[in-house]
Amino acid sequence: SLGVAPDHEELATTLRDWAGSLEGPAAVRAAEDDATACFAPAWAAVSEMGAATIAVPESAGGGGGSWLEQAIALEACAHALVPGPLLGPAIAGRLLGGLAELPEAATKVGTGAVVSLALDGLAWDLPSATHLLVTEGRDEAPVLLAPVEAVTATGTAPLDLSRRWSRVEVDRAAAGVVALPGVEAELLHRTAVTLAAAEAAGVARWCLTTATSYARVREQFGRPIGAFQAVKHLCAEMLETAEAVTAAAWDAASALDALDALDAPDAPDAPD
Repeated sequence: SLGVAPDHEELATTLRDWAGSLEGPAAVRAAEDDATACFAPAWAAVSEMGAATIAVPESAGGGGGSWLEQAIALEACAHALVPGPLLGPAIAGRLLGGLAELPEAATKVGTGAVVSLALDGLAWDLPSATHLLVTEGRDEAPVLLAPVEAVTATGTAPLDLSRRWSRVEVDRAAAGVVALPGVEAELLHRTAVTLAAAEAAGVARWCLTTATSYARVREQFGRPIGAFQAVKHLCAEMLETAEAVTAAAWDAASALDALDALDAPDAPDAPD
């Protein structure tokens, strides 16, 4: 539902059909009590499909696409509740791939590495990650690239069971921890909010589709509940909300592309 060009619609349809075949909800339920779940089968499928590297430059081994195209992929995968480390690597891969020069330690992040995020002490999908992009605050200090061996982690109970969250502290003096002067914390936060909005759009769209489908088949007093005016109003309000969320996500991703936000210090904040 993100984007308006025919190729955007084709990309969304293709990815949504593929993502639905991964049976994400079943994988999430099976790992509900596993705090260290890394959802390896789903991540292997995501890697093979290239869903996390659509926006990574071709010179860095990615698809060379736009932020909007990456947002479309995230929306489609969220609609199917594909679990595991997709959002973090999608952001990290583009930011690292866009750097003109990488520190020596960063160049070792190659095939098979999973780079996720740790924003203000909260790590995304740490059980799946080999490295983290780490921020501490949102000033102009550079972001750190740290191997997971350099962090001390405490797991937290997630609301989203398709992911694993951890509170972490980074040993800045540990081997392999390097600063990335070309990536600032504010840029990383802004990009994370923008692409998380795309995921939220996918979840909102799933909620709308599921609820309206149920309203057609659930009967009360001998009639489908979707025939009652009060339920019709609720479905209409859900549609309005889903459209608003999608529009915000689309505009935010388009702004990253239009303003070349990787290098523009005056790029506007993404809608939240």
